[in-house]
Amino acid sequence: MGITTADIAGDLAPSGVLRASINLGNPVLAQGTPQEPTGITVDIAREIGTRLGVPVEFLCFDAARKSFEAMTTGEADICFLAIEPARAAEVAFTAAYVVIEGVYVVPRDSAFTTAAEVDREGVRIGVKHGSAYDLFLARTLEHATVVRGADGVDAFRVEGLEAAAGIRQPMAEYVAAHPDVRLIEGRFMQIQQAVGTTVTRKPETVQFLRELVEELKASGFVADALRRANQSDTLVAPPATFQGAQVISTHESYELSDDKDRLEVAKVADWLATDAYWAIGRPRATVQASIAGSDAYGVYAADGEQVAFCRVVTDRATFGWLCDVYVDRAHRGSGIARWMVAAVRDEYAAIGVRRLLLATGDAHGVYAAVGFVPLVKPEMWMELAPTAQPEPPTTRS
Repeated sequence: MGITTADIAGDLAPSGVLRASINLGNPVLAQGTPQEPTGITVDIAREIGTRLGVPVEFLCFDAARKSFEAMTTGEADICFLAIEPARAAEVAFTAAYVVIEGVYVVPRDSAFTTAAEVDREGVRIGVKHGSAYDLFLARTLEHATVVRGADGVDAFRVEGLEAAAGIRQPMAEYVAAHPDVRLIEGRFMQIQQAVGTTVTRKPETVQFLRELVEELKASGFVADALRRANQSDTLVAPPATFQGAQVISTHESYELSDDKDRLEVAKVADWLATDAYWAIGRPRATVQASIAGSDAYGVYAADGEQVAFCRVVTDRATFGWLCDVYVDRAHRGSGIARWMVAAVRDEYAAIGVRRLLLATGDAHGVYAAVGFVPLVKPEMWMELAPTAQPEPPTTRS
C-alpha cells in the first residue's frame, strides 16, 4: 500500500495544524501584519494546507534568519527561504518558485559601475544579518567584507559604508526616495526562493512539496499570487532543472545551460584531451560516453559560443561527483568557474542532494569560495587501485 495524503499530513503537520514560518522582512514574498499576513508565501502555505486537509497557522518574523531558526528548532513545519548551502544541511528544499535578484546600492558619486567592481580591498558592504545575500557574499567575496546589521541599508548609512546589498525591488524604492544614492543595475546574485521543511521528514513528504511547487508554477498559481501582491509575474521561477533542459543562471553576458544538445562536444573533447591535466589524451568516444552518463553543463557567451564545461555524476537523490570543470583560456579571469560551480551546487541542493564531492590539483581556492572543504574524515574514503582492477570473466564454451 502506497503512502497516502493522510500519511503526508501526519508527517508534515504532526500537531494537526500546519505551522508556516513567514518572513515579513522580504516585501516581495510577504506583506501585511503578523496578525494578517498576505502575499505569495501565505497563498502557497494555504494551498498546502488545503491539499492536506489541515488548518494553517502563520508564524511571522522580520528576518529570514529568524524564520530559519523557527524551522530548525521545531517551532514551524514549513518555511519559505532562499536555497543556500548553509541552510540545506538542516532544510530540505523544493526547487525555486520565485527567483529574485540581489543588487548593490552605492553613493551617487561612487566610482563603481558594475557589481563585480564592488569586490575590492577596503570595500565594506552592509547586509541584513542572516539574509540569503549575507550568506552568499560571506562565502564568495574575495576582497570586500560584509558588515551585518538589522538592515543592510541602515548599516550602510550609520557606518558610512561603501555599498549596501539587498533585494532589487525594495532597493529600487529606496533609491527613488534618496537622491544621494544610486543602484548598480547588474545583479550580484540570483536568489532562489523555495519551500522548505526539515530534513528529518519522510522522502515522500519532501517529494509531495516538490511536485506541488512545480504544479503551482505550471498552472499559473504562482504568477496569479504575485500579481495579487502587486509583484511582477516575471519573478516566477522556471521549471525544476531535472524536468527538462533550460538556462539555469546568467553571469554578465554568459549563460549556464544543462541542455546537452547545445554542447560543442568536439570542443569539450579537445579541451580535456589537450589542456586538462587530469584528462590528457582522453578519447572523444570516452568524453561522449561520459556526457551521456552524467548531468552536463555548458557556459555560453553572448554570441552562442561555448566557453566552459562541467559535469556531475549523480543519482540525483543523495550523492554527486563534480568533475571535468574547464573554462576556455580566453575567458578565464571573469569569475566564470566560481559562478558555474556555485550555480551547479545550488541546483543539487534544491533537489536534496546532500553530498557533492570533487577532486582538484590546483583550484582549491575556487572551490573553497563556494563552500567546498577538505574531506572531514579522509580515512573513511577508499578507491580501487589501478593495479587491483578485476580480471575479465573467463568465457566458457
